[in-house]
Amino acid sequence: MNFDHLPKKQQSITKAAEELFWQFGFKKITIEDICKKAESSKMTFYKYFKNKNVLIKFLLDSWYTDGINKFKEVEEMDISFPEKLQALLKLKGEFTTKVSKEFAQDYFDSNPEIKECIDQANKNGIQTFMEFIKCAQEKGEVRKNMKPEFFLAMLKKIQELAKDDELISLYPNYKDFVLECNNFAFYGLLPNEKN
Repeated sequence: MNFDHLPKKQQSITKAAEELFWQFGFKKITIEDICKKAESSKMTFYKYFKNKNVLIKFLLDSWYTDGINKFKEVEEMDISFPEKLQALLKLKGEFTTKVSKEFAQDYFDSNPEIKECIDQANKNGIQTFMEFIKCAQEKGEVRKNMKPEFFLAMLKKIQELAKDDELISLYPNYKDFVLECNNFAFYGLLPNEKN
């Protein structure tokens, strides 16, 4: 994520928090940990962020905004739908590479304040993705006999798998698990000879 538009000290705090959160999750990391990694004082931290939750929400908003912008870039490319899916999976893979299992657990088990932020961003992302699917259906690039709402329900069920430690343990790392879920979900969208 690029935070170059921020003042230098805020950049340092934000980048340090991002790295620590991705590696260890939200819950274990303290403001002291962030300040130490950023080589900043707590006073500097509080100049930019009221508390850790405000920083987490700032990062979540930044990640979602960046993700939607990249999604729209792919959507506007003059390539086939399967190539767009490949590009989207590649983007997902690049992001997932940074994320640890601890991060994913904290993401799915967030406190109410953070959960509200995540839920709103997911709602906006889902709406954008559903429009993408419906447009592809109209062009015949996605099975016309599939209700997009069914696909959305399936994605929600796949998200529940992200809480299954036994299943996740079958994969060498969290990225491979997420890519397996995405490959299964997306390639089930493509039309076949019968549709």
